[in-house]
Amino acid sequence: MTSVSNEIDINGTKNFAHDKEATMNYLKRCFNILNEQNINLKKSTSAEIFNFLQSNKHQFDSIFIEQIMNNFGKNILKAMSDNVEKVREYSTKLLNFLLSRCQESSPHLPYIIETLVERTNCHDLEGIQDLPEVMRPAPSQKPHVHVNLMEPTEEIRLEYCETISIIISCCNEDEIRNHVNNLVHILRALSMDPCGEVQVKACQNISQLCRSFSSLLFHFTEMLARAILLPLVNKKSKVRIAALEALGQILYCGVWKYNNTVMEILVGFRDPNVVPIKNFFEYTTNINYFAILIKDAKTNVREFFIRCLGDWLISLPDRYDHEPRLTPYLVSGLFDKDEGICQEAYEIIEEVGLQYEREKEKEFRSIKQLGYESEWTRGGKVTNIKWPKPIIKRPRLGARYFIRNHVRKFLPALYKEVKDWQFENRLEAINLLLFGLIYAEDNVTQFLDKFVVNILHNLNVKTKEDSIIAEKTSQIFYYIGVYCSYTSYLPIIMAALKGEIFDYEDSTKFALIALTHLLTGFFETVIKEEGLAERKKIHL
Repeated sequence: MTSVSNEIDINGTKNFAHDKEATMNYLKRCFNILNEQNINLKKSTSAEIFNFLQSNKHQFDSIFIEQIMNNFGKNILKAMSDNVEKVREYSTKLLNFLLSRCQESSPHLPYIIETLVERTNCHDLEGIQDLPEVMRPAPSQKPHVHVNLMEPTEEIRLEYCETISIIISCCNEDEIRNHVNNLVHILRALSMDPCGEVQVKACQNISQLCRSFSSLLFHFTEMLARAILLPLVNKKSKVRIAALEALGQILYCGVWKYNNTVMEILVGFRDPNVVPIKNFFEYTTNINYFAILIKDAKTNVREFFIRCLGDWLISLPDRYDHEPRLTPYLVSGLFDKDEGICQEAYEIIEEVGLQYEREKEKEFRSIKQLGYESEWTRGGKVTNIKWPKPIIKRPRLGARYFIRNHVRKFLPALYKEVKDWQFENRLEAINLLLFGLIYAEDNVTQFLDKFVVNILHNLNVKTKEDSIIAEKTSQIFYYIGVYCSYTSYLPIIMAALKGEIFDYEDSTKFALIALTHLLTGFFETVIKEEGLAERKKIHL
């Protein structure tokens, strides 16, 4: 059989494009050729069909497109599984072209979804479909790559993403309802694709699906969140940003129930009372995805992550459940390497504090109306405190109360990190202690017994790295002196001077250095006009 282009020139098809019967006959002959064994003929014919419809798209209305789908829809779906790559590619493009212009897509939706499930091989991604419920292992917290691909061509898998996007935009909730399970599995397979471009498109599709049909995805929240773990650690920054955007939309689908599980996955939480059997035979670790993102090498990723944290802490309906987990990462933005991110993190914390004041208006009313000030401010007269960048003035009331409510929850973890053998971990921990102290102010007095003891050893300087840590530690003691009463920390320092806390030789030296910075901070709060009152005198 000869090519259709020998009988009808593609450039001359415009002459009969307005004739629906002639067009139908032409397309019928073309699709018949796709059943031939001649590979070159199938390639050229599949391209001819697509180019013909593409070049004459303005002459075809939605009703005629619907007729084409009714007559040749199954032929197109069959061609999507052809052995020839070009035939599969043009068939998928043709499906997208017709589907986006079709007046009524719901009759074709079951066949299209079933074909995509087959082509993405997503009917049983975990391989546990045939196992009883009690024998199925707990899902992994690690990212996974979909390796058993039915479609080896990346460009065609990108077209699958476009097909999903068209389905989401063209269908309503009632049409999607019966296929939401398969749609989620298709998007999971595409988001775990080895190709970064496919991952970006899949994450965009997940965002689109969550925005359009959030009420249908309540029970799929955890499943979608696990699917984007691979894009979250992709080497390309645009993939990670797309995954973060998708994660934000996913969190709005599982409020009050599944979001807590999603957060546990993202921060690598492991319940100490639940030990998998696998851990008895080999060592396993969890990944803290938030810790990876806050230290990302790309500035735009860290900036977007800080914005996401602010959005979640302000807009999520169940944000109160996640504040203890999100707050440390938001505060970490205050000492980012990029000054712009530091400033943005400071502004976001102020915005979160403003909302906190509105929500707790009754609690803050008396403080604002009576003009109550903390004791260390000497009635609001202390204004000469030196603030570390990006803080330019005393944080607003709501921001201080918001941060101080959560500082006590991550202090025990920071006490371990400040003793870590890696310099980067120690620096991150000491900076987080510093800015947490600035927001907590005199509320930290109740933790001083452990606070001082756990950071005192950081004043030991042996290397250049130690000097950086010691400088930050000195700042912490300075602010302790500013905020706290000397009666709260002097007994601890005196015990260190007497060797009752540490058993090494330099403990007295470190205690004296700490006392120097404590007194420096203390005298910063002394009003020159008033002098040293009896309550400010230090009795050693």
